[in-house]
Amino acid sequence: MSGHPLDLHLQVAWQTYCPITELHRYPNQRVTVCGLIVVSRSHLQHNGQPMKFIYICARTGIVECEIFAAV
Repeated sequence: MSGHPLDLHLQVAWQTYCPITELHRYPNQRVTVCGLIVVSRSHLQHNGQPMKFIYICARTGIVECEIFAAV
């Protein structure tokens, strides 16, 4: 490899997104992150509604996210 895959997306205003390493500073708050989805796994909730688990990878780390049917 000669660089990070996100190097291909220079048009993205990375400074406008919350770095993954800073997420701990915003508990119970809504923030916006940007990165590559490296894992996507579908699942059913107890009530039968679909949901997904995804992992977003950015320059500062990887974070797991839960996406519920209402979203």
